Amino acid sequence: MESDFEFNRQSFDTVSDLYAVARPEYKKELFACIDSVRHFTSESQILEVGAGTGIATKQIADTWHPHITALEPGSHLLAQARRKLSAYTDIRFVNTTFEACKVQAGVYDGIFAATSFHWLDPAIKYSKAAALLKRDGLLIVFWNYYGIQDEQISNRIQNLYETYGMRTAGSSVRKLLHEKMKARRKELSKCTSFHILRESLFTDAIPYSAQNYINLLKTFSDHSHVPGIDSFYRDIARLIENSGGVITVHITAQLEIAGKV
Repeated sequence: MESDFEFNRQSFDTVSDLYAVARPEYKKELFACIDSVRHFTSESQILEVGAGTGIATKQIADTWHPHITALEPGSHLLAQARRKLSAYTDIRFVNTTFEACKVQAGVYDGIFAATSFHWLDPAIKYSKAAALLKRDGLLIVFWNYYGIQDEQISNRIQNLYETYGMRTAGSSVRKLLHEKMKARRKELSKCTSFHILRESLFTDAIPYSAQNYINLLKTFSDHSHVPGIDSFYRDIARLIENSGGVITVHITAQLEIAGKV
């Protein structure tokens, strides 16, 4: 039987159209921070893990114009990325997972994982990444985390999550996100293959209509197979419409840059 982990990891491919329009780009300042640690060039070899619809892929390409090998196991996500980036001749897309990929060891200047590194097999992801990188290569991982800027609306949405059994009573969204960021940093800091060179947080705020916010929620793996989820979405949409029709989504981007030990 397929595990919940595998089911959730593969759920993104079923909502590729929504993923392409609902997920925002990463902050430009994030890439400027990376550049302050390592200035990649058109000669650099980059491996991207979990390219999705090509959101970060495009930003990497536009920032440094490197040679990119972009791995994506979801066929529908990959098709979106290929269509969007068809004019980029230095991007090679490969329909596979990081665990199964067969690429040359010791040739990459950087391995990028945008909101994907936590899905990789923890037993091999650090050792394999280290093996694929050059001696001075960098592991660059980052995530976007989402919250509601208006505290009153955030609390009302929290109540809906509790009503539908998707979150425990009294759990703070901000606390949950903080704990997730802390855990991911701790995992990287404890691995024996890398040491952290730079870590930063970046914030942004983006307005979402009721429908666009529902589309965003549908791209979250932990929403993909919850009983009554359609009723939950209708209640969320009704709440937003009754609050003016638009909510501001607060986004925190966590960046971790590590070098080989």
